[in-house]
Amino acid sequence: MAWVRLDDGFPYHPKAIQVGPYGRDLFNCGLCYSNRFLTDGFIPEVTLPQIAPGLPNPKRIAALLVSATLWEKCEGGWRIHDYHVYQPSAAEIKAAQERTSAIRSVGGRARAATAARVGGRFAPAGPADDQQPAGLSAGESSTSSPAGAPAVTSRPSPAATSTQPNPTQVKNKYLTGDTAPVGVDSLPTTRRRGNRKPADPRVKELIEFWYETYRARFGSPPPVSGGEDGSNAKRLLSGRDLEEAKWLVREHLHNPPEFFEQKRLYRLGHVLKAATILLARRAEQREFRA
Repeated sequence: MAWVRLDDGFPYHPKAIQVGPYGRDLFNCGLCYSNRFLTDGFIPEVTLPQIAPGLPNPKRIAALLVSATLWEKCEGGWRIHDYHVYQPSAAEIKAAQERTSAIRSVGGRARAATAARVGGRFAPAGPADDQQPAGLSAGESSTSSPAGAPAVTSRPSPAATSTQPNPTQVKNKYLTGDTAPVGVDSLPTTRRRGNRKPADPRVKELIEFWYETYRARFGSPPPVSGGEDGSNAKRLLSGRDLEEAKWLVREHLHNPPEFFEQKRLYRLGHVLKAATILLARRAEQREFRA
């Protein structure tokens, strides 16, 4: 099974919005087709109707993908634009499959060489020295006895054979003192924490700004997010400064894209998803004013 790499912001990209839901469906199905059959991004014209079953007029939708530069027209069909930038090539997938098959084959032969069939199943074969007569437990040995007399077994003393440490002499690394018994009461009450990176103060400031802007816009606090605001704020700040992230929050709450306004999607995660549209709209406005 192969996996397709697709950005979670693709449905909100201006190109995806331009081609509409049918175009997004055909583009995603084309990725799956090419990855499954290792065509390196090539979509044959004869198989286009079968790539996305039930899609009306697939050739017209393919033309929309070409106009949005998501596909490229070529001889015999189409080719996905920049396919190898985001997806592995057919040669890479075949090489990975061959490596996996070789590892499994070597592992299977190794298990078969060191296994013995016991009761119809394979079990690891132990050394011959570990075998002992039936009826004797570990640590017992049989001694010779006269013919007809029962075998006499001798059990070594625990002091001579025991390799387990005395619990009262084990050093407890969690408590202070020379010695301490190992038990439930001696375990630490708190877990040790590793070195943590200091929290980014911009994340807290951005969340507070979103909270205040939301309350000023709608007159009530935003809904509880279940701890997602921190991760969304970090992603919103990734690759951009705090002022631009605040602009995205303010712009989305006061002038959201049409899709988000219709669905009333105003949470911080929706700001992250609409960031591409908002920035593209701002760039178009600046270009128009210039």
